[in-house]
Amino acid sequence: MNEDRTHVLIVHQDPAAEEGAYDDLPGVVVLAEVMGYERAVEEADYQSPDVVLVVAAGDVEATRRLVEALAGEPHSLPVVVVSPTYQPSTVTRYLAAGARNVVPAGDAGALALALTGASRPLKSRRPSRRGRIFTVYSGKGGVGKTTLAANLAAALSVVTTGKVAVVDLDLSFGDVHFQMCGTDLKARTTIHDLVSLPQLEPDQVERAMISAHRCPVRILSAVGDPEKTEDVGAREVREVLQALKSHYDYVVVDTPSNFDDRTLEALEMAGVVLLVAAPDVPTVAKTSISLASMQKLGYSENKVRLVLNRADTGVGARRVEEALAYRVWAQIPSDGRVVLRAVNEGVPFVLTAPRSRAARAVTAMALQLAHPADVRKPARRLRLNLGGAR
Repeated sequence: MNEDRTHVLIVHQDPAAEEGAYDDLPGVVVLAEVMGYERAVEEADYQSPDVVLVVAAGDVEATRRLVEALAGEPHSLPVVVVSPTYQPSTVTRYLAAGARNVVPAGDAGALALALTGASRPLKSRRPSRRGRIFTVYSGKGGVGKTTLAANLAAALSVVTTGKVAVVDLDLSFGDVHFQMCGTDLKARTTIHDLVSLPQLEPDQVERAMISAHRCPVRILSAVGDPEKTEDVGAREVREVLQALKSHYDYVVVDTPSNFDDRTLEALEMAGVVLLVAAPDVPTVAKTSISLASMQKLGYSENKVRLVLNRADTGVGARRVEEALAYRVWAQIPSDGRVVLRAVNEGVPFVLTAPRSRAARAVTAMALQLAHPADVRKPARRLRLNLGGAR
């Protein structure tokens, strides 16, 4: 981070708020713009902003509660409020809730000064952010989970400037490297090579990884030998993911279709879980069980995001949502020929057929999951054209 500028996380309360309205404030770098408390806490933990800017809407009490939640324990974030209603009583309520300052809407100069004055002391800023983990899971095989994981990793490497890794935790039968390494059908190194090390360092993990073809993604392959899978336990998974998180901006984890200890560790460590389903009755039934298990673990809707593959077939997205009582976050249309050709070539379809319907859907997902500061400028324009995930 550039320490002579104030790094700001913006939290909107109005869904219709215009993104980018505060990009030109002097001395300020906007890290991200989000809606609501959960996203604010998630981004603040990842980005470590100097100050959080809450852009109030018309509901004063809702804004007061949001400020209190962000400024109070356990987050203790410096908060500045931009208020369209600048009455003494309103200002007093925001300050009493923990806001460092309240600025009337439209006063850019006062806002820039308020943000600079409210920012954390330099000595308390973290030197850098940590990587994000996206765990891809499905309770049923054959729904395209691994294909999504491989293509999401490739898409993140294309639309962002971040470093991307993918981990294959389907230890016995995983085939991520088949989908990303062209005709190289055998992984020379795997996650098993890390088990015997007394302590994992990022450079050691890096040496165990292989390179994808046609994109700068690094792959930590599955063991590939059922007799050796027991050597890799939940503790080893945790250590590997922690090492990768410190070295990569984005870590995509492909998991098997069961809730063993290793999978649970990958789910727990994820910032976002992509729960993959298909619009057929057996898969929806399995997805319902998986969803119930994740809700018992306390995972929120913001963490568990339902992805409907082959969404334009079967019973359709609306009936899936009704059956699960859960919102479909993203839909990937059926694109059989494109997907099959890419799998056989060992190159993700977001690279072989970037204009295909499936590729555009996965690219939109990558843009939604990526940090705005990482997104390449042409991809920002692409985000507007694609519309993004729901």
